[in-house]
Amino acid sequence: MLLEEKIRTSEEVKKLVKKYGASQSSILPILKAIQKKYGYVSQFAQNEVMRLLNVSYIDVNNVISFHKILDKPQAKYTIRICQSSSCRTKSKDQIIKTIERKFNVKIGEVSKDNKIFLKSTGCLGLCHLSPVISINERVYTQVTPKKVEKLLGILK
Repeated sequence: MLLEEKIRTSEEVKKLVKKYGASQSSILPILKAIQKKYGYVSQFAQNEVMRLLNVSYIDVNNVISFHKILDKPQAKYTIRICQSSSCRTKSKDQIIKTIERKFNVKIGEVSKDNKIFLKSTGCLGLCHLSPVISINERVYTQVTPKKVEKLLGILK
């Protein structure tokens, strides 16, 4: 990371700490804001959050590990398939097959055109509206193979 990027990132984290507060409960909203602005949460940004909030590496890493949405995108669209027990029981396999067929990609892979990164993820927190998928940061509930086909059709 270039010095200019570090300075910008540091200033951004400072603004976010001012906005959300300097407490451990601010870790998630700050990391989400960084993810939204930069597309991912760099190690430098994580270090700045630790330093400015006076929290440990474990505190920040636990939030990132639990909230899988904070990983670095590897394609234009990251499609996450929820793997919670309620989502697994409702046509999840057909939904996955629809996506795999449409983009010639398997779970854990990036499509050859770098358009789609298909991955499984932990619970997205909407079990009562399962099955659930997310495309980038947008979450879709009560997904059916037909509904996912429509959603995939609008990805450009």
